[in-house]
Amino acid sequence: MTRIAGIMVSAALAASGCGAGSDKRLSEAEFNQRVDAICKGEEAKRATTDPFDLEKLAEQMLRILRDISPPSAIEPEFKTWLASLEDTRTTAIAYVDASNTAERRAAGARASAAIQRVYKTQETFPLPRSCKS
Repeated sequence: MTRIAGIMVSAALAASGCGAGSDKRLSEAEFNQRVDAICKGEEAKRATTDPFDLEKLAEQMLRILRDISPPSAIEPEFKTWLASLEDTRTTAIAYVDASNTAERRAAGARASAAIQRVYKTQETFPLPRSCKS
């Protein structure tokens, strides 16, 4: 459980983009600067009342990410990455909510597969170094 929760938060932190909903497409430099700030947890922690509540922090990070307009050259990878991060969050919640060992084992396998998709997407996605931990 702790490992999955930690990976979920790491993935969510890695996922975060910029501040509240700008329709303006970002330049590569702006994108990298905003993503770097979010990967360090700055915006989501300020926006979350309890920065130790992993589920709320992950949701806040994804909410921030959904508002970003990445450079058009990386938009397809960005959308794929976002989908894999949302899947990781959903499967981690299913793991935590599992009522028995069999459900927990199945949810853990789905969470592990989702995390692997995040890592695979990150291999080709141009992210600041702070996001690739």
